[in-house]
Amino acid sequence: MKSRPDGSLRSRIVVDWGQRRERFDDAYSRWRDPSWRVVVLLAFLALPIVFAGIYAGVLLGRIGRVDVTMSGSPYGGTTYLLVGSDSRAFVHDKTAAKTYGTSIDVPGARADLILLIRVPDGGGKPTLMSVPRDLLVLDRDRGLLRIALSYLDGPQALVDTLCASLGVGVDHFTVLGFQGFADLIDDVGGISLTSDLLLRDLRLRLLIYPGTHQLDGGTALRYIRSRHMEDGNGTTWVPHDAEDDRGARARTVLSAFAAKVHLSPLDVDGTSRLLWDATSAVTVEQSADVFDLWNLSKAVRRVGDAPEVQLPVDAHDGPIPYADLRAGAGDALRPFTGNGSRCRAALPAALPT
Repeated sequence: MKSRPDGSLRSRIVVDWGQRRERFDDAYSRWRDPSWRVVVLLAFLALPIVFAGIYAGVLLGRIGRVDVTMSGSPYGGTTYLLVGSDSRAFVHDKTAAKTYGTSIDVPGARADLILLIRVPDGGGKPTLMSVPRDLLVLDRDRGLLRIALSYLDGPQALVDTLCASLGVGVDHFTVLGFQGFADLIDDVGGISLTSDLLLRDLRLRLLIYPGTHQLDGGTALRYIRSRHMEDGNGTTWVPHDAEDDRGARARTVLSAFAAKVHLSPLDVDGTSRLLWDATSAVTVEQSADVFDLWNLSKAVRRVGDAPEVQLPVDAHDGPIPYADLRAGAGDALRPFTGNGSRCRAALPAALPT
């Protein structure tokens, strides 16, 4: 039979309950105080902001950085250099090796695609130019070579070569690799491409029929990279101008991609996946800040509206294809060289007007 608590125990229980009741009453009275409720509400509302700030910091930390001294563009605008690298460093499995080759097969990294985007101050339409990867230029260390090969010595060598050989100074640099590009296209569900012609590239195993098609990342990459594109009727095939055609195809794909990029808090999965892949896919100059990255994204989204300037070149096919500038090159480069450019072409005669 249980004994009843003695007086001292009973009194301690009563005192303890009384203290708890007092603390509860104090907490309740504080909660009823409007200022306290405002504090709690603000703390609750701040949680998403704090989380977004942490997530933004993580994303920024995923962006590759490289030390590059920008040559600087003429006054009145900003020039962005976009490079598509052909590095195979990402290849680690047989499937990717079959598609792209390995870093043993193709060592190093070349500038497979070189795009210049000039954005005028004040928000005018940007200007787009594709620089042929086989264009002969004067490299500071290697002498005369194809411009794509200058990237073997790193981004700084390419920036310096554009400045010294073509008189083109740039303010910001961005490089994107094969796999990163393909992943971004897949993240938006592929892109739509309309062709009036039957197109093929036997070397890249690319075949596109007339009509509108949905291209995945791998196919879009081959479409841009093709250097042996032909059109025909299935029997007779006509080769395209490789360099001019590649620039136009790059513009088409970038424009179609930009049109499908929709970052929305309502699509958490799609938005987060696209941002996650985008930040790991690109490498920019060390000094680029958040505003520079934002302005770059705006420039890319407006590529579809940008007038494209063709750099006139004479392409020479053969075991080692190359291209050289022809008459009109100086005038074509004027939107990027302008007046007051910090760059001076080392070979003025190579820029005929």
